[in-house]
Amino acid sequence: MAEVYDPHEHVFVLVKLPKNAVLIDEEAPVGMWRDLFEIVLHTGNRVWVRGTYMHVDSIYDAVQVGDCKSKGYDDEGNCILSVPAEWCSYYSEAEAENIARLMAADLELLSYAR
Repeated sequence: MAEVYDPHEHVFVLVKLPKNAVLIDEEAPVGMWRDLFEIVLHTGNRVWVRGTYMHVDSIYDAVQVGDCKSKGYDDEGNCILSVPAEWCSYYSEAEAENIARLMAADLELLSYAR
């Protein structure tokens, strides 16, 4: 994990929403932000990541990137989101793979607890 982006190493981020993040929709599930996001572009102050329609309009400072000519979604509702770089911690592909395995194991254990 790194707090500073290295374009030669980092391909994924975890987004940590600040406690003072302004919710646009109070009923939006904030838990959907607790996932790995693939980096599309790092612009210095902002990180563009692959997201879905569910992320759009949930947090004030996380915005959808578009070209003003289309809605900006593919057929499955995927889109590009721009989030503040200070919300991100950066991971290599190997690190992200390990995190994804741990998240899957946690979900599996939680399913047994129900």
